[in-house]
Amino acid sequence: MTPPTSTLIIGGGIVGAALCYELARRGADVTLLEARQIAAGATGAAIGTLSYAPSSQMPAAWHRLAAPSLAAHRALAAHLSAVLDDGPTWQWPGRLSVATDNQSEKYVRERLREDVAAGDAGEWLDKQAIHAREPALGGRVQGGSFKPGQGWVDGAALTRALVAAATRYGAVVHEAHPVDTLLWQGSRVVGATAGRATFRAAATVIAAGLGSATIDETLSAPLHAVRGQALYLPLPNDAPALRHFVSGVGIYMVPEGNGVSMGSTHEHVAQRGNTAAGIAKLLSNGLTLIPALGKADWSQARPWSGLRPATPDKIPLIGPDPDHAGLWWATGHFRSGILLAPRTATLLANAILDGDAVDEAWSVGRFRG
Repeated sequence: MTPPTSTLIIGGGIVGAALCYELARRGADVTLLEARQIAAGATGAAIGTLSYAPSSQMPAAWHRLAAPSLAAHRALAAHLSAVLDDGPTWQWPGRLSVATDNQSEKYVRERLREDVAAGDAGEWLDKQAIHAREPALGGRVQGGSFKPGQGWVDGAALTRALVAAATRYGAVVHEAHPVDTLLWQGSRVVGATAGRATFRAAATVIAAGLGSATIDETLSAPLHAVRGQALYLPLPNDAPALRHFVSGVGIYMVPEGNGVSMGSTHEHVAQRGNTAAGIAKLLSNGLTLIPALGKADWSQARPWSGLRPATPDKIPLIGPDPDHAGLWWATGHFRSGILLAPRTATLLANAILDGDAVDEAWSVGRFRG
């Protein structure tokens, strides 16, 4: 197969930006169209946690994509540091999965055993050890697992950095360019139109998150929205700062500035916005783990929300469209878009430029019968 000589990417979130960068740095002719601003959608709302566990209750096809993703982020960090003077900062202090009662301790211990048996690194910390490692935790935490090599990154900052680096390699990026329609030659896609402009390409990649399902009415992509509400609270000046990525009691938390960002709800609604119930849940769970947040200055609180693009089986849509030559998919990453983006980009670039096969378990064709 002759590799395409040009690629058009529709969507400027983390997945589209990562692919744009990967293609451009390998010498491809690539253009990216974003309907609003870079990282305006789910990417901009993400807290940016970077974590993987072999024991995650996810389909095998998801694990095949996620397992190498932490290493992909480390490789990406090295690449970007050679291109940008002021790139994003990855934080890798490790993850603490904490227990607050005997039932949750049994669950966390079992997950840790499964992960270690699968070759993952990790250890159990008793109450004294976990409080020594993370003094911000409250007294209800009775122990937990520690997984090194996990952390977080600002997803919006990373996305903007990827776009900046891609343009240095010659990529062309257009914001405020919503796609009106795809260009067709029979059943083949040969580009897209946006306003008065026409963009032709040998490969057209749909990476527009939830908007991917409405790019063209002739296409079918079973995506639905899952709202996530999140909350930032400052820590009081006399409280210990949070050091790690912490999860437990249905919440996860990472340090941000002089406070803590926590998330996230999972609501099957298609409207952004915060609700009293959603914020109350985050507050209750957050105070369980870090009681000092109860003294937070509410005038500095920052609630927000985002809509994640999910598929029915929780596996992203990645690879060529089996029914339409020239069309590719890179969407539906649900709550793992930041984690999976570099790996997704490498797989797609290998396929577009070198003709490598893409796992059919990720294909949009699995939903077409």
